Amino acid sequence: MQTGFIEGGGRVVAAAGWQGSYRSAATTPLEPAEIMAGHLLFVAFRLLTSNAAFVVVMAAFGVSKGWWVIATLPAALLTGLAFATPIAAWAVGLRSPSKMNSAFRFVLMPMYMFSGTFFALDQLPHWLRVAANALPLTQGVELCRSLSLGSATSLEVLGRGAYLLALAIGGIAVARLTYRRRLHP
Repeated sequence: MQTGFIEGGGRVVAAAGWQGSYRSAATTPLEPAEIMAGHLLFVAFRLLTSNAAFVVVMAAFGVSKGWWVIATLPAALLTGLAFATPIAAWAVGLRSPSKMNSAFRFVLMPMYMFSGTFFALDQLPHWLRVAANALPLTQGVELCRSLSLGSATSLEVLGRGAYLLALAIGGIAVARLTYRRRLHP
């Protein structure tokens, strides 16, 4: 989530704003959708490489159960893209990074606390547990955890994966519009 947010949000604000790399690319024959796709491919590469490092460490310390740990790579990639694509769609229209900082502080950091990342969700009150289960990070954490421990069921993988895929595809659809609006006014 954090890599998806930083690479899909912070770098987009910089590229569309003061850094100017999107403006430079927009003067070439590249279309805004191609600029967006190139950036999202870079984000996917970053997500895969950073998650691969975690998988290697998990395997080295014997935390995972067998070869199922390899399945966490596409699950973690999907989780990261479920954050990166909507954030990129929003960030391309920002004129200042201050809103990104606020989103990180007031949205992402609390999401860490209420997504089952650090402590079990069953410790939360029922109403908060229901809300936490709707968070994309909760879905990604549970998916990756169950895959790495070898306890994932087909229904769980399909359900959680479909939820994260819908967020990623929805983010791409909105990003195509916002990139066009920002790069070809």
